[in-house]
Amino acid sequence: PSPSDSLDGIGGGWTKREILTIMQDSRVGSYAAVGFALFFVSKVALLTELGESQWSWGRSMGAGPALVVAHALARTAPPALLVCLPYVDETQGKDKGEFYRWLGRCRDILNLRRVFFAIATSLCVSAGLLGVARTVICAASVAMVVVGAGIYGQHMLGGIMGDYMGATTCMAEITVYAVLAADVEGLSTAFLDDPWKTSVPFLFLAGIVATLVTYCNFFLPLLNRSKCW
Repeated sequence: PSPSDSLDGIGGGWTKREILTIMQDSRVGSYAAVGFALFFVSKVALLTELGESQWSWGRSMGAGPALVVAHALARTAPPALLVCLPYVDETQGKDKGEFYRWLGRCRDILNLRRVFFAIATSLCVSAGLLGVARTVICAASVAMVVVGAGIYGQHMLGGIMGDYMGATTCMAEITVYAVLAADVEGLSTAFLDDPWKTSVPFLFLAGIVATLVTYCNFFLPLLNRSKCW
């Protein structure tokens, strides 16, 4: 998956129609170019920071295990979004082939049991490589990304679509790399020494989610009703 189309649409469009129109354009815009470059550079930098792979049951380290875990956890985002939110017809009535029609029908064969099975499988893969403690932290970070993406997609697009789910997967993947590149054990020790100082980054992330919720539920409806919108 790539965040390019979603970045172009959300960055350049102000309304649902504008966003969908831009996302249908196969050309790469400025938002997509900058966003994809940042995504690629961030991924390479974080994997480099993780270093050489060390495979061990429950204690794996390095770039190799991080790739496996990040792909496993991040791929739980699309089914979770698809089962909770409506799928938006990104073709706007145009026939774009069997693949897009099939993607729109995927929601009909999904249910909570299948989504929970997918999540449980990814958690088992992660726990087997990283252990329970790091798995919980990574899974919680991915959950925050998915919840934020769901809130934003529901209010901006009225649901989710293929490109948007792909972009969410990319953001979740980068989040896992960033969490694993951090010194989790050192963070735990620092939290015991000074809980308030250590909690600041997590409070900042929570503030971002709260700001997003406030924007989507309060300011966005006001803008939609105003003449300047």
